[in-house]
Amino acid sequence: MNETYCNGTFIKWTLVKRYKFYMWQHNICQLSIFPPRVQHKPATMSDSAPSRPMKFPYTISAKIAQFPFKYYVSNQWIWKYWMVGIGVSIPIFYKIHKLANSPENVSKWAEMRRKEAAAHH
Repeated sequence: MNETYCNGTFIKWTLVKRYKFYMWQHNICQLSIFPPRVQHKPATMSDSAPSRPMKFPYTISAKIAQFPFKYYVSNQWIWKYWMVGIGVSIPIFYKIHKLANSPENVSKWAEMRRKEAAAHH
């Protein structure tokens, strides 16, 4: 599995289970608790992920993890036309905003509010 060079000979290390413990053993048949000094690849998230989903996902994170997002996004019309609707509506709302906040309209509304306030008092 792993090989190291020591005193002119190659030593082959293997991981062996003895009783309830795993120990490193080399080809000279001496047991060692300490592993050889070898750099191992870092573990990724998929290495420790369970191989099958939970039968009854009772936590919120398990429910989110098992929810079929890809199926809903590809099979519902709302996701397909969401960006089309946003793209069409943004210019319309921009025009309304510019017309409502133009200086002429602002002064017109200020005059209407001034007349209303004068009529009530």
